[in-house]
Amino acid sequence: PGGTCRLADLALSYGHGEYLYHKLGSYGVPQSVRFAIRYHSFAQLLEGSVGCPVELSPAEEEGMALLRILYNHDHAKNLTSLPVSSTHSDTIDKAKAIVYQFLPDTIAF
Repeated sequence: PGGTCRLADLALSYGHGEYLYHKLGSYGVPQSVRFAIRYHSFAQLLEGSVGCPVELSPAEEEGMALLRILYNHDHAKNLTSLPVSSTHSDTIDKAKAIVYQFLPDTIAF
């Protein structure tokens, strides 16, 4: 109570986002992109309702910027207060560029 916490201090239950976080690392996908995928369902992080102020590293801050964009497109119906920093088509184009740059035609899962 009263202090900050780090993401590493939180007890989280992961699913498909965690799996992709690790799998995409082997393809050289940037950490910030993997961060956004890993935490895309963690609404409390974006809402500021984790239970403590979360202290983020500079790398995590970079990932948060992408996470806000991803979350806004993934869950926009629930959180209208998040700023939209890119149009939908720009976001899709950026995502395609990442896929084409880092992932092969066939991905082994």
